[in-house]
Amino acid sequence: ELIAKQIDEEGVMLHEVTRENGKMGIWYSHFALQPTFIAAEILYENKVDIYSLEHGKKLCSAFAKAAKWTRSPKDFPYLK
Repeated sequence: ELIAKQIDEEGVMLHEVTRENGKMGIWYSHFALQPTFIAAEILYENKVDIYSLEHGKKLCSAFAKAAKWTRSPKDFPYLK
């Protein structure tokens, strides 16, 4: 339910990227994604593959977006 509400179709966690006028947006995105990915990995190790489901694909999209901004913070569009 949270994945559906917190990650948009572009893989952006809109509630996280705008925190502190975007200054901490990348950090908050990673902070929100980490426990979700840990849970997904535990499920995957127990033969439950959520990555192939709609919400799992959204989760991967959010990770890819956050990783891109981490590699190239100048591309982070939410910093005011």
